[in-house]
Amino acid sequence: MIKEIKGDAVQLYEIIKSNNTGHLIKALDRLGRLNSQFDKKPLFDLLEHENEKVRFLAIKNLAKFEDLSLLETYMDLIKSDESSGVRREEILEKNNHVQLFSYPMVYTSF
Repeated sequence: MIKEIKGDAVQLYEIIKSNNTGHLIKALDRLGRLNSQFDKKPLFDLLEHENEKVRFLAIKNLAKFEDLSLLETYMDLIKSDESSGVRREEILEKNNHVQLFSYPMVYTSF
């Protein structure tokens, strides 16, 4: 199941549409490494899910992309999410992104 989801985000949409939160949490928790071609849209949609564990796992999976453009999304969620656990994860991921992109580039000559 996870392999299929990683290869085709439509599979993730199918799980979302099934309204089986337990199945969705299990899938999100087991996604592992995601390649840069993975469609992020279903993960963005899950940031508004009613279940805080789903929102938490959506953030964790979005963070795997190390995408600096997500910082604004994290900031918005930090301000608005009702769950302290979700806000804490958003803060951690925001800080990880800032640290990742704040180191100066090191060039070496051969």
